[in-house]
Amino acid sequence: MCAETPFQNLDLTYHQSTLRLINEQSIFSGHAIEVLDHLERERNVVLPASVKEWYALTRGVDILREYSNTVLDYLCQFVN
Repeated sequence: MCAETPFQNLDLTYHQSTLRLINEQSIFSGHAIEVLDHLERERNVVLPASVKEWYALTRGVDILREYSNTVLDYLCQFVN
């Protein structure tokens, strides 16, 4: 199985200032985007664009764990 090629340094609509503040790059995960798209189709929902943008980041969940409280750890388990 080949390694995923991330989409690097794309401009974000909602979270660019946050990533700049914590010195992170905007690197997107193709796999995460596929999972989010599948979730929307499977559940027949449309996720807010800002939510999709964040969770499409390769380190989105890790950043939340690093900078957030334990309640978010619980929520993050569903997208990992």
